[in-house]
Amino acid sequence: MRRIASRIFKTQRQVKIIAGTDEYFGRGIISKSRSVKTDFMDSERLRLGEFPKNLCVFIGDCESLRESIGEILTCGDMSYRILSAETVTAGDIEICDRAVLEKTAEETAYDK
Repeated sequence: MRRIASRIFKTQRQVKIIAGTDEYFGRGIISKSRSVKTDFMDSERLRLGEFPKNLCVFIGDCESLRESIGEILTCGDMSYRILSAETVTAGDIEICDRAVLEKTAEETAYDK
């Protein structure tokens, strides 16, 4: 498959995934989830205390995203837990990587 995500998101902010002792880098956009319903919420139950308003969506270029579910993704001074991830394709072209993120506990205290 041909991958074009690196060209599309080359001017976006850098993100870093911390998986144990390994670090992976990528670029993309993180925005708050505007809808209550997401693909992740259809298939999984959230633990008590985790609310949809803490969910964000990442769109960008980060090939190691799918293997890093449950790990921490940082962008600037914000950190997020990766809840689900997928690659968005059109035919045989990989356009971008998409993930549902949850703000970490330290960050949610200020998001009221």
